Amino acid sequence: MPEDENFDAPDADIILRALGPPIRDFRVHKLLLSLASPVFKDMFSLPQPALDDSGESTVAKAEVVEVTDPTEALEIVLRMIYPFNSPSLNGNFNTLVECLVITDKYEIKGAKSRLQVSEGGDRICCRKMIKPGSLGRDCTYIQVSLFTCDHTLFHI
Repeated sequence: MPEDENFDAPDADIILRALGPPIRDFRVHKLLLSLASPVFKDMFSLPQPALDDSGESTVAKAEVVEVTDPTEALEIVLRMIYPFNSPSLNGNFNTLVECLVITDKYEIKGAKSRLQVSEGGDRICCRKMIKPGSLGRDCTYIQVSLFTCDHTLFHI
């Protein structure tokens, strides 16, 4: 697997540190995240650390941003943003819900719409109750798509 597909790119200009479990650093590019997400675009437009007298940044080249998102779900969403092979959820409903929460939190519409269409192309939607405010606003449910037909409403 090329090093970029492991999120180890040496030219990355920011590190997203998923607090896990497990804790993992994703070396990513502000430009790609900004194009995919208005939340990241706004985050990266905030004033940056000042330069010292030599013109060098007073912090390391790639700054670290800690996020509380589940590591596996964050990796899947990042893979959907980057031009990598599409990740597979292998029918894991909990990871699907975590991915949808991340795409909603950062307003990543492209990845969210891909998650909401099953592998067969059919929309198979259901509602799963979640805690109010866990999406960062007053939502009380999230609409999700199931990737395999072996999930039924009894599993929800």
